[in-house]
Amino acid sequence: MNKEYVLELLKGCITETLDDLDINSIRHDQYLKDLGANSLDRMDIILTVMEKLEIKVPLVEMAQTRSIHDLAEFLLQKKVAVQ
Repeated sequence: MNKEYVLELLKGCITETLDDLDINSIRHDQYLKDLGANSLDRMDIILTVMEKLEIKVPLVEMAQTRSIHDLAEFLLQKKVAVQ
C-alpha cells in the first residue's frame, strides 16, 4: 500500500459522497471543504476511508490535516503503524 492508493481511495469516497464532482477534477492540494463538503460529508468521507483501510483513528487527531494530500499521508502513516 502506498500514498497513491490512499489518494485514489479518498478521491473515490469524495465522489461517492459529493456526486456532482468528477474524480478527475479533484486536486491533492484542495481541502474537502473547498470541494463543497460540509462537516457531515467530511466525517462520512473520512470514516468510509478508515473502514476501507481497516483502521480506527479518533477524528480529533485529524484536526491538523489540511489538504487531501495531508489527509492521505496521515491515514497511510496510521495504516502502516497498525501493520
